[in-house]
Amino acid sequence: MEDTIFPLNTPTAEQCSTVVASLRAAGFDEANLCQALHIKDLSRLGAVEWKEIHFDCLPERLRCLINLFLYGEKFARADLERSLGLELVDALRGTGLVRGTRQNPDLYVSPVFFYPVAGFLIASDRHDDPDGLPYVAPPDVVMPAIFEGTLRFLRLLPAAMTGDALDLCGGSGIGALCLGRSAGRSVSVDITQRATRFAEFNARLNGCENVEAVCGDLYDAVLGGRFACISAHPPYVPALGSVVIYRDGGAAGEDITRRIVQGLPAHLAEGGTCYLLTLGRDGEDAIFEQRVRGWLGEGDSDFDVVFGLDGVKTPEEVVASIGKRAKDGPEFAPARLLAVFRELGTKQFVYGALVIHRHGSAGQRPWTRRMKLSPRLSGVSFDRLISRHHR
Repeated sequence: MEDTIFPLNTPTAEQCSTVVASLRAAGFDEANLCQALHIKDLSRLGAVEWKEIHFDCLPERLRCLINLFLYGEKFARADLERSLGLELVDALRGTGLVRGTRQNPDLYVSPVFFYPVAGFLIASDRHDDPDGLPYVAPPDVVMPAIFEGTLRFLRLLPAAMTGDALDLCGGSGIGALCLGRSAGRSVSVDITQRATRFAEFNARLNGCENVEAVCGDLYDAVLGGRFACISAHPPYVPALGSVVIYRDGGAAGEDITRRIVQGLPAHLAEGGTCYLLTLGRDGEDAIFEQRVRGWLGEGDSDFDVVFGLDGVKTPEEVVASIGKRAKDGPEFAPARLLAVFRELGTKQFVYGALVIHRHGSAGQRPWTRRMKLSPRLSGVSFDRLISRHHR
């Protein structure tokens, strides 16, 4: 799939080392930023009252980095070099994380949103034009990895594992980077070239040599591959059509989730686990996790399916929620969308963590369960629950 102009360069190892070491030394990390901006976590960044932040109390380097990368401020070249040092500015220019504006090459700006998350430094698309021009988000826009849902997805991933890992719908690559801490090989797959290039950049910048970014449609990118861990935070917003790639998940929001589950018999190794954070549908015929078991096909007896329920919405509430975010246009037809939900026999929509384990043990009964998802529940909690059940 064609992407719009990619804003970053392929960085050298020396540039990566300079950027990462310098930003860490300056305190550009989650804990310091949240303390400085008076927020619980970086998902609250949009609520920051920037005029009320006492930037004068912060070290000059950290203050400059916050304004450059999080607030999107423009800096005169001389001022940026004085605040950050010539070596760091040169490295930032070499990576593309900083460039001159189109109107003035000596007025520096970051063309991307750049932030710390899960111990990594991550770049993704901005939601405005860095040069101050009118902005229209491209359909292949790469979303920040600090949204509340993404942070929750990252907590769902296993802290330690053996074997290879696969993160589908990978976006910025943050899922594969986290899995790569213990996986032998970690692969980030996304359907857009733009996301793939962001994931490649982020892996290279953070020195993650065992993380690979591949462009393709789900498992088509890794034909024949089997993985000890498969994860995904797929697009799940119900939509009549596919207008926004990172968001739309088909008429009931389940199209991509269903295809991921259907591919598990061919791609999830014995003893492996799949972790998804997604929206599902309780139907008149069966509740979500029972329907998921049906997607596994004839080999479903090899799998345990556990759904951690976080929230419930009626079909009317889902349509209203989509309407608040959607602009007027032919792609959003609330009455038609609600009619589709009714035709499918939808009782309610459920949101939460879907964990599917392949036990692969002869004679072991498959297990299906729904439980309440607590904010502290992690992938480790699900693993322990499944293990304890079989013992």
